[in-house]
Amino acid sequence: MYVISRNAAVPGVVTASWLSALSGVVRHRYSDWAVRRREMAARAPYYATDMELRDMGMNRGDISASIRGNYCRD
Repeated sequence: MYVISRNAAVPGVVTASWLSALSGVVRHRYSDWAVRRREMAARAPYYATDMELRDMGMNRGDISASIRGNYCRD
């Protein structure tokens, strides 16, 4: 079993502790993933067939409204 000390260093990182350097990398990777996920979710209705959109209660004209965030059902 290895124990990582509080003063362990990441090569190339002088001023930051290894934990803050790691958290910065994780935060950056997560934000990149979140952006890709939002873009993929925004494109999903474009790939749906008219029948699938009808099953969701939408039509092609409602896609842009749902992306803008002002789509509402009656």
